[in-house]
Amino acid sequence: MFDPATSAGLKEHNEDFGQTLAKWGVPDGPFVMVPLLGPRTLRDAFTIPLDLFAHPLYRYENSSVRDKLWGLEAINVRARLLVADTLLEDSFDPYVTIRDAYQQNRRHLIYDGDPPEDYDEYLDEFLEEDSAVGKDAP
Repeated sequence: MFDPATSAGLKEHNEDFGQTLAKWGVPDGPFVMVPLLGPRTLRDAFTIPLDLFAHPLYRYENSSVRDKLWGLEAINVRARLLVADTLLEDSFDPYVTIRDAYQQNRRHLIYDGDPPEDYDEYLDEFLEEDSAVGKDAP
């Protein structure tokens, strides 16, 4: 309804245990679709219980209010994902679209918007340049 933290100059930090493990060097693992919770990497799927346990609503004792707040949070998540429905309808392969979008977003979150350049991309560029040079040679 209102956000006093923004007016106080505090920035929002969207962090979870999956991001923490990524910073500690734990690899992503395979991509999985968790029923009712959506796309995850194996590393992020194993941290779901920790994220739920650390959520402030988990500690709220009035179950009637807590359950309504969980419901509102679920509605908010679904409302934010409505934009993706059109993207999935227009995509050739929805699974690949979801996987790539999820992995790109996670990478962005893990590195706080400044991910490092992939070594593989540099290697691919180098190999392309090397093969192009070889074609011009007599």
